[in-house]
Amino acid sequence: MSQKLPIGYSLFEDVISNDLFYVDKSLLIKEFWEEDSQVVLIPRPRRFGKTLNISMIWNFFDRILKGQRDTGVLFNALKIAEHSDVMAHQGQYPVIHLSFRSVEEENWQNALESIKQVITKEFRRHAAVTETLSQYEKISFDEVATRTGSLVLYTDAILTLAQHLHEHYGEKVIVLMDEYDKPLETARRYGYYDEANAFFRALLVTGLKDNPHLSRGLLTGVMRVAGDSIFSTFNNVDTFSILRDRFADKFGLTQQEVLETLERFSLSDQQNLVEQWYNGYLFGEQKIYNPWSIIKFLKEGKTDPYWVNTSENAIVRDVMLGHDMNISDDQKILMEGGCITIHINENLSYQNIQRGRDTFWNFLTFMGYATVREKVGEGSLYRIALPNLEVRLFYKETLTSWLNSCAPPENVQTIVTALEKNDLATFERSLQDLVKAVLSTFDTDKREVERAYHMFILGVLCNAESYFTVKSNGESGYGRYDAALIPKQPNRMAYVLEFKLVKQSGAVEKAFDAAFQQIDDRDYAHTLRAEGYDDITAIAIACKGKRVWVQSKML
Repeated sequence: MSQKLPIGYSLFEDVISNDLFYVDKSLLIKEFWEEDSQVVLIPRPRRFGKTLNISMIWNFFDRILKGQRDTGVLFNALKIAEHSDVMAHQGQYPVIHLSFRSVEEENWQNALESIKQVITKEFRRHAAVTETLSQYEKISFDEVATRTGSLVLYTDAILTLAQHLHEHYGEKVIVLMDEYDKPLETARRYGYYDEANAFFRALLVTGLKDNPHLSRGLLTGVMRVAGDSIFSTFNNVDTFSILRDRFADKFGLTQQEVLETLERFSLSDQQNLVEQWYNGYLFGEQKIYNPWSIIKFLKEGKTDPYWVNTSENAIVRDVMLGHDMNISDDQKILMEGGCITIHINENLSYQNIQRGRDTFWNFLTFMGYATVREKVGEGSLYRIALPNLEVRLFYKETLTSWLNSCAPPENVQTIVTALEKNDLATFERSLQDLVKAVLSTFDTDKREVERAYHMFILGVLCNAESYFTVKSNGESGYGRYDAALIPKQPNRMAYVLEFKLVKQSGAVEKAFDAAFQQIDDRDYAHTLRAEGYDDITAIAIACKGKRVWVQSKML
């Protein structure tokens, strides 16, 4: 098998014809063909092989492509070739193939033109059917093919073209739609969601629900857009999400596929590193690796956050930075390698992804920025975690961006450097500056102050890792400290931090006393001493509104 990597290639025919490296997913064709459900939706994160797989199925079934060139040879060396019963269907059916992955316009007028262009291109590809159309049908066909038709002609486009193809070839139609929800994601970002949602609801309902000319359909996207949206009307689709076993090994790379790939590229000694960086996803019961990052790792020969830095994932940064900061406790737990428990609802709307804790984490899970670890009980309760180091670094970068938007980055770095040098006077001054900047973006009631200080802890987590191993809410002695900073260099100071809110004026000293009393009584330094750290400083941080005070003592 070739070792030329398919960087920049996303279409199946290009990958196979150019003899590029390919992990054989051709048995997806058999699974799709044998699926009982007429219309299937398979949502997966961006760059997990959806376009490659859709184009593979298109090349397999489409009789137009078969008539232009022998598409059967593309499958001769693949696993599907061993199944003669399925191979008998190769190139036998009219296929409507639509891809909306490039619809990224900033207003509805331009987005609609881009969507029309996708539909127009497919009508032109099937121009042969005009030979058997009536004069009236040919006029409507030409209006779509020349982008001069009314909006209704485009929302009815799948149904209309399916009818023409069925009547022309005598076979019902297979409909393939790649990244069906990309225009909706873009519409949410730029403020024309209602228009885009109405268009796609009409397109899908008329084209895929109760269509007598439809054999079967396959849609891919990131999630099942529901609620007050598309699938509340178009309800005959069977969704095979990341929670289900069927199709689980067909998107992304399995453990065995990664091991074989590393061996082929003489990189088996990098297995543990690759697993740490790019593994961790659970689709159904399958352990899945991020395929884009694996391909980039093979090309570059080093680990890096390749996938999270792609432009397709900009929406995740936007959502995280724009979300109510009460998610900070969850972020803290996840960034430390822990799990949080949420209700997973597969029916989401791009309009509502920032409304509520569970909805927010549902969105990040379906986007690939968290993963299911296990189901809890019989309902919809799941434990989720960050899948790997690549995603964890994304959270670190996003949080740093949030802090930098509130205050100059040198403020945060000064705090970290002061701790590293045990300069607590500078630490207090810099912390006060940061708090003033951060709290200027919030109300200063008690709840908001608590959120701001949680974000401070996360800021330290993100910026202090060169000097310290930072643990938050860790168990030690007889309780859990707020934070501990464990030096990475020998003979450096270790810290135990405890935060206290000052409830009344003049109660700062009481807050300090309470913090130190808690650190002593619960023996928060126990674990540090057991690990051989002799120099330990307790830091009490008292907070009230936009004021912060610091006091320390040796333990």
